[in-house]
Amino acid sequence: MNVPKETGSEFWRGGREQWPHYAAYVVSFLIIGVMWVKHRTIPLVVDEERLGSAGDVRK
Repeated sequence: MNVPKETGSEFWRGGREQWPHYAAYVVSFLIIGVMWVKHRTIPLVVDEERLGSAGDVRK
């Protein structure tokens, strides 16, 4: 694998050409982050529902 030897304006031009790749990386990171946060809250919601309905039955 060769490292490009671009400098100055050529370097920034290459970055502008590849911005969709960077944007896709950021968007995918955000989507995975949101899914992880939502996944972490599911057991809390299930436990609240289970305890809430069990508490009503016992009364």
